[in-house]
Amino acid sequence: MATKPDPQLYRTLEQVRVEIIEDLKDIENHGFTTIIQTITSGAVKISAENRSPMGHTPVPQTWYAMMAEWPDPSHEDRIRAAAKKLIDTAEKISKEHGTYLPYRYANYSSRDQDPIASYGKENVEKLREIAKKYDSEEVFQKLQNGGWLLSKVGI
Repeated sequence: MATKPDPQLYRTLEQVRVEIIEDLKDIENHGFTTIIQTITSGAVKISAENRSPMGHTPVPQTWYAMMAEWPDPSHEDRIRAAAKKLIDTAEKISKEHGTYLPYRYANYSSRDQDPIASYGKENVEKLREIAKKYDSEEVFQKLQNGGWLLSKVGI
């Protein structure tokens, strides 16, 4: 997810992360890490000037990534629920603070998120027009085994 800079949110997320680690302490060899990445308004502005279809708001931004790892597949539901708790908390608080930004960076997105939809309807339509022009037979939509595809936006 993304927000405008929000130090209070950073502190709260670390508190929630520590609580999650405590809740998961019975799972051996698990890892639960959050990454806060700052993106300057200049970088976002250059992206927009170069006609990026990602729909960035030209303000300083913070992008969040959460990484979870665990060796035993039987713990997946619990770990994923913990990760969702962290993201849901971050979204709720950032909306309350007025710092929430709808953008989702695809490389950081979870399988239950829709990063291309976060680019905004106008940009998704622009991408569909480009795809129709250069991939009219939808080769890049049909021969993929997964990932973020235009054909799956909003599904």
